[in-house]
Amino acid sequence: MLLSVIFFWNRETRAFEFPCGFVCLTLLDIAAIMGLKPLGDRYLPDTLEEVILMKDTSIV
Repeated sequence: MLLSVIFFWNRETRAFEFPCGFVCLTLLDIAAIMGLKPLGDRYLPDTLEEVILMKDTSIV
């Protein structure tokens, strides 16, 4: 893994540059690699029962 970091890491884009394209790590990837468990409440957008009107958000 250390060799892949040295060989494929691009400092300008802060991502791995492979022939198929760029690949970057997310916080979820790092948590999975380190074996961290998520803490707190889960956010499930499909279970949201409130309806937010467009005029309440002041979006024109």
